[in-house]
Amino acid sequence: MSKDIIPFGESESSDRWLRVDVRGSNDKLWASLRSKFVTQIETLLSATLDHERGTTVRDEAKQFTSALLDFAKAKLAKSGLEAEQIAAEIGKTFAEKQTELARAEKTTEEARQIRIKNDVAELRLTLGATKAFLVGDESEEAVIFGKQLESFLCVLKEIAET
Repeated sequence: MSKDIIPFGESESSDRWLRVDVRGSNDKLWASLRSKFVTQIETLLSATLDHERGTTVRDEAKQFTSALLDFAKAKLAKSGLEAEQIAAEIGKTFAEKQTELARAEKTTEEARQIRIKNDVAELRLTLGATKAFLVGDESEEAVIFGKQLESFLCVLKEIAET
């Protein structure tokens, strides 16, 4: 687990500026899904954002926040008359970076959905071939297995249609 995500109840270092505590309405369900949730966050943060430089979403977010703070400090050191313009520039820069991050998240999600769709199609093909292999075998095991395959194929078809 990354040092950037601290499980609920564990201590955190004093240099952190943000903490998010999440829990579900059903404690048992949340306990079973929590690790998957953390894994998905880790996966998102570890996703490559800039393939040329090989940086991840986590790296870009860290660089962006540092650069934004440095930019803000430098600009706010100027006279007070420029404060509104400086705030607008900072807001614009921040909004642009948020848009880039949202675009990267969207692309990552679209790729994940395509992978799932392809995996389901491949599984359907494999199970269909297995079912075809059983044609003509009238043993009790083959009949039961064939029915189970048919049920599973129906579920996969419903998943593929959604």
